[in-house]
Amino acid sequence: MRKGASTHDDMLIIYPDNKGTPVKAIYFDNEGHILNYAISYSDSSIDLLHEQKQSFPGFRLTYSKLNNKTVNVKFEISYPQKPGDFKPYLEVSV
Repeated sequence: MRKGASTHDDMLIIYPDNKGTPVKAIYFDNEGHILNYAISYSDSSIDLLHEQKQSFPGFRLTYSKLNNKTVNVKFEISYPQKPGDFKPYLEVSV
């Protein structure tokens, strides 16, 4: 590995409720982060909202369909001082 290079591994598991509707997700990474998300969705987007706890940031991950070949992915953070006030952290189209 080159000096300064790093690896970041992520895993997101989406699972259904008792009725079979995908409404929850759990995220893991190799830095020890574990995030539980509630899911909401429409025909063109999927929103994953992390439950913000006191003195910890909250997170929102949104996948939005731009066209038949492209999806926009936006990751936002809400800091403990302003819960629910999400600010973009990373945004990319794939």
